[in-house]
Amino acid sequence: MENAARALLIAGAVLIAILLLSLFAYIVREIGASTARIDDSMQETRINKHNQQFLNFDGKGYDKVVVKTTETSTSEEVVYLNIQDVVTLVNLARSSNEEGKFPQRVTVTLDGTNITNKTTEEIFSEISDGEYKCRITVNPSTKLVDTVVINRK
Repeated sequence: MENAARALLIAGAVLIAILLLSLFAYIVREIGASTARIDDSMQETRINKHNQQFLNFDGKGYDKVVVKTTETSTSEEVVYLNIQDVVTLVNLARSSNEEGKFPQRVTVTLDGTNITNKTTEEIFSEISDGEYKCRITVNPSTKLVDTVVINRK
């Protein structure tokens, strides 16, 4: 009788230990999954912030935008890039590539010529002041901007 009572106590203790270990494993797994979700969310925020710098210029020269002409009226017109915008895009791309925060390198082309590594002075000396159109391409696998295509008007 004493052995049976002792065996029941041992079996109960083993069951409680298994229950506690299972609960601990579940909590650790949930904390790991939560941390992974937070990390993914932070990475997505970094990617969106990076891309938005470039996407602010996307469609310029192609898409009509609403422009306020007076206090009471608005009109739609196409807004083009100017040479300062082109230099800004090149500097953003160069900065992004040099920082190396993301594996995707950004390439800027002007009328089919890669101008990513040109300095501001070179751009101003080689490119005339004028109006430019811009299209931005985002790599579907990395979700990062990879190409900025600029063409003269």
